[in-house]
Amino acid sequence: MPDRIGRGMIEAVVNPALWVDQHSHEWMDNWTQDADEAYHWFLDSCAGVGETKCALARGNASAKAIEDRIERFMNELYDRPMPSINSIVPAFLTSGDVRSKLFDAMKDPFAWPQFAVLLDKAMNGDPAPFMNPISCGILPDLARDRFDHAELARCALTCSDARAFKKSDPASFPTPESLARGIFTRVNNTSRHFGGPGLIDIDVVIVKHGVTFPSLCQYQASLGYFSHGILPEDGLNCKTDRDPFALSESSLDTMPSEDKKLLETGEELIRTLGEIRRGRI
Repeated sequence: MPDRIGRGMIEAVVNPALWVDQHSHEWMDNWTQDADEAYHWFLDSCAGVGETKCALARGNASAKAIEDRIERFMNELYDRPMPSINSIVPAFLTSGDVRSKLFDAMKDPFAWPQFAVLLDKAMNGDPAPFMNPISCGILPDLARDRFDHAELARCALTCSDARAFKKSDPASFPTPESLARGIFTRVNNTSRHFGGPGLIDIDVVIVKHGVTFPSLCQYQASLGYFSHGILPEDGLNCKTDRDPFALSESSLDTMPSEDKKLLETGEELIRTLGEIRRGRI
C-alpha cells in the first residue's frame, strides 16, 4: 500500500517474521539479547550524577559498587524475604519482586530517579514505598468496566498469529523437559540479569521498546524523511541528548532554540505515548 500510506517508519522492536515462523514459547529467545546495555546505562548514569540525583549512589559509589549492592540485596532476599507490614497490602518483599520491578524500570528511563529512591529505601529497611505500586496492581479496580475485554482481544490476535502446532504430530508439541531446557539455555546464553530488548537506532537500547528517550539526531532524521523524503544514512547511530538522572534545563542551555524546541516536543511525545500504552489516555 505505498501509494496509500505515503511515507512510513517501522519501529524495530522484534523481527516480525518470528511471530509466524516460531512457536510462541520460542519468542523469548529473541527478546533476551541486549538487556545488559540498558541496565548498565542505568548504573553508569546513576554513578555519573552521584548521590545528589541518584539515591542509589550513596557515597558517590561507582557503577560496579551500585551493581554489587543491588545484586547482594536481591541475593539476601532470596534466602530471607523482607516483611512489609506498612504497605497497602502487607506482604513480603522477595528477590523476584525486585528483579521484576528492576526489569520494568529499564523500559522507562524517565522513571529511573524515582525508582532509585524506592529501591534505596527498600535496601535500607523500608520496603513499603517499593511494595505499594505492586500492591496497587493486585487490588481490584472498582471503576473498571467488567465487560471491557480489550486485553483478551489482544491475546486472541497474538495467539491467532502464532505458528500453530500440528495436531497430527504430537511429537512436535513442547514437553515440560524441553521447556525447562530452553529456559536454562536462555539464561546461560544471554543476559545474566534479565532480557527483552528491541533493536533501535539509538546507541542505548531500552528493554522491549524503541524510541523511549530523547535523541535530537533521531528526531532530525525522522523529520527529514517525513517532511522532505530524505532517507537517513543506512546504519545511522544516534546518541541520546539527556541523562535520565539529570533532566534539567541546564542541559539545553547551549542548544539552538530550534533544536531545544524539537527536543522538548519529542520528550512530551514520548511521555504521551507511554501514557497511551498504559491505557491512561
